[in-house]
Amino acid sequence: MELATVQERRQTQLVAQKMTPQDSYDQAHAQRRQAQADFAAANARVALLEDELARHALKAPFDGVVSRKHTELGAWVRPGDGVLELVETAVLRVEFALPQVHYAAIGPGTPVELRFDAVPGEPTVASVSRLIPVGHEAARSFRVRVELPNPEHVYAPGMSVDVMLAIADNKIASVATVPADALVRSADGGTVVWTVQGEGDRLRATPVPVQPGRALGERVELRGSDLPAGTRVVLHGNERLRPGQALRIVGGS
Repeated sequence: MELATVQERRQTQLVAQKMTPQDSYDQAHAQRRQAQADFAAANARVALLEDELARHALKAPFDGVVSRKHTELGAWVRPGDGVLELVETAVLRVEFALPQVHYAAIGPGTPVELRFDAVPGEPTVASVSRLIPVGHEAARSFRVRVELPNPEHVYAPGMSVDVMLAIADNKIASVATVPADALVRSADGGTVVWTVQGEGDRLRATPVPVQPGRALGERVELRGSDLPAGTRVVLHGNERLRPGQALRIVGGS
C-alpha cells in the first residue's frame, strides 16, 4: 500500500507537469485504492485470527503445576470439557474439622502449629485464616481453614498434617476418657463401663452407664461421666460380666 501511494503521488506530479498521460495517473490511483482494500482485508483477517486464538487459548488464573491432563495434543474439545488440573503450590490451604464446643473460642488470627509427617523438625507456626460457619450436623463440627505460604515448595498438596490450636484455658473443659475396649454396648442401645471396685481379694465388677463422645486416638471421651480420674476399668472379658461378679487382676494393677 505504501508503494502504491508513492507511485500515485509521483503520477500526480507528472500529470501536473504534463509529462505523462492521464491514464497513467488513473491506473496508479486504482492500484492505490486496491492496495488500501487489500490492507483493510488483511487487518480484518488478522483480527479474526487473533480472536480465534484468544478463544482457543487457556490462561491459568494462577501460577501452578499441571497435576493431570484430560486431553492430548490435537484432540477436539468442546466448551465445558475438562482439559487439565492445575495445582497451586506457592500457597497451600490446610482444612480440618473443629468440634463445635470450641467454635466460639477461635477465629481469624488464632495461632496454630502444623506438624507434617513428611517434614521432620520444628512445627510450622501459622494462624487461622477463616472459620467456615457451616457445620456438619452428624459430626457436630465445623471446618477451619489455614492459608500456608509455601514459597520454597517444602510442602505438597495431599500431605497429612497434625494441627494444634492455641485456645485460651477458660475455653477448654476437661473430659474423662477410657480405652475404647472398656466400652460395652448393650442390646437396648446403651453403653456401660465395667469398673473395678474394692481392694485386695475383694474386687467386684460394677457397671457404670456412660455416654461416649469423640474418639481421641485409642481412647474415647465420656460425656457427663461420674467416673473419677484413676478409676480402674475392665478391658477384656467385659462382655460377659454380671454386677457384683468377683474379679482378679492378672498381669498388672
